[in-house]
Amino acid sequence: MKVNNPTPVEVEAVTFDRMNAETKLVVPDGSKAQYEVAEGWDKFKYIVEASDIKPVTVHVATAGSLSTLIAEADKYSIEQLKVTGELNGNDLDYLREMEGNETPGVLHILDLSEAKLVYLAVRLMWILLSGS
Repeated sequence: MKVNNPTPVEVEAVTFDRMNAETKLVVPDGSKAQYEVAEGWDKFKYIVEASDIKPVTVHVATAGSLSTLIAEADKYSIEQLKVTGELNGNDLDYLREMEGNETPGVLHILDLSEAKLVYLAVRLMWILLSGS
């Protein structure tokens, strides 16, 4: 989870009680100490400043090939990822694994602003052509 406010906003002590215990809180540089002691925010086990996270960028030329572009050793250690190019359902599944709901993944910041979801267009075309 990432926040952009350098000063923690006031939250109730129970606000983050149901959050995954391994969720990392990314805060603006210079504000970690404030978040560590702020009520509610202090529930986060891992609080890091934005500059501590090293971004990774991957270009997917062929939809479905994201898993071949990220080394297996890095799959569960990338915290910030920008993906460009063409993605399909297989790629989205791979990103979900990296995110860590059911895996040890730690992907917290994902930028898909320059990615194109091609599977959806192909699937729609197949439905239109097949009539089903």
